[in-house]
Amino acid sequence: MTEPTFLTIGISTWANILVALATFVLALITWLTIRHMKKQMVFIQKQTLLAINEQNPILQVENFKIKENKLSFKIKNIGKGNAHQIGVHARFLLAKPIVKGFDKEKNMHLVNFSYDSTALIDVFDKKKHKVVDNGYVNFISKINSKVVILKPEESVQVELEPDFYLRYPFTFNDSVARVIKFNELLKLFKENGKNFVGFSFDLVCKNSIEDTQDSVEMSKFVFDINNQKTLEDGAKQNYSLNYVALSRDAIELKIGGTGYKEYNSMKSMKNYIPGENDENPFDFFK
Repeated sequence: MTEPTFLTIGISTWANILVALATFVLALITWLTIRHMKKQMVFIQKQTLLAINEQNPILQVENFKIKENKLSFKIKNIGKGNAHQIGVHARFLLAKPIVKGFDKEKNMHLVNFSYDSTALIDVFDKKKHKVVDNGYVNFISKINSKVVILKPEESVQVELEPDFYLRYPFTFNDSVARVIKFNELLKLFKENGKNFVGFSFDLVCKNSIEDTQDSVEMSKFVFDINNQKTLEDGAKQNYSLNYVALSRDAIELKIGGTGYKEYNSMKSMKNYIPGENDENPFDFFK
């Protein structure tokens, strides 16, 4: 039996080969078209984000101080948009110490702290609960009982005693939450035999279309429940925290530098564009 050659292959076979090639070419053209459209969408989204961000408020904190349990600072809007719903995001998390070494010169342990994810406390009902989702925004408007809208280049002096949010699971699908003062919170921790709690205070705001802007980190520290009485005491001790997420500007100030690959990938979630950095298996077609 002779092998089929170029001339002996039937018309139907050639037709099938041409159909297969045409299908592949059509699929490739469709993929390249979709890829081009995605690139155009990413470009449009970037331009839109850029236009929006250029009109957003940017808050700057000056002369931040903690006196007893009150926060005192000046806010200035250095952006181009109005700042709405300005507030102090006060947060606490129970902490546990981690000994990192021993300082022979100072004859003391070098201690760092992390979030104690296993901590349970008795929250007014004689049952042990895991405290969750405890961030609370203290609006600066409550200071003078009027809404504060900070226009570009405007500034305002703030002094407030922050409240905190105590939220804990009540049932499988429900939770209980209440606003609580610092002294009441401290008393609760002492009654439960806790030793350390971490506090963080960030400045937050929204733009004119009510999008939350990047927060401004003001202070974060670990409070020694048994040996300190005020937030000022904790801030002066300046124990290091590991668990509070940093804003874009805070990261730049805290870490000092980073690898170029990590630098390229650093981006706020509000500026994230799906598909922007997708890898393409057909990059050789570029």
